[in-house]
Amino acid sequence: MAIYLPLTSVNNPVELLELMTIKGIVIPNKRNGTKFGYPTANITFGDRTTDGLFVGYTSLLTTDNVKVAAAFINRKLPSIIFIGAAETLNETEHRLESHILDFPLIDLYGSEIEVEVLERLRDNVKFESVEKLIEQMKLDEQNTRAWFSQKD
Repeated sequence: MAIYLPLTSVNNPVELLELMTIKGIVIPNKRNGTKFGYPTANITFGDRTTDGLFVGYTSLLTTDNVKVAAAFINRKLPSIIFIGAAETLNETEHRLESHILDFPLIDLYGSEIEVEVLERLRDNVKFESVEKLIEQMKLDEQNTRAWFSQKD
């Protein structure tokens, strides 16, 4: 079960501030992100008022994988964060999906993560095809990397 702490409105995409922090256990899903080149750590998230794509950090809090823990535990890792239902894929389950930039393809199922949502990139959109979705995902990654490079 995700714990979320709304701190402010998500309507202002310009201000750099922490919008919310969400904790949860990584659960399996359909692995569509991995198929599209963007693997995600998914957690249950029932708040339907915050749908969209966001920039933020993901921190690995607990894991059974000793090698992963040694390298990544309690580090803030730049991430692209999707909150909502994947409408393009006709999904209805609402969740949080975090794609950690430059993170190795490692199974995190059962690990506890904390996700800090910082800024909205765009709304949740239903694309006309999976190909259009993947094109947008590539642009979202470029925009996220540009966002983090401006903050360094």
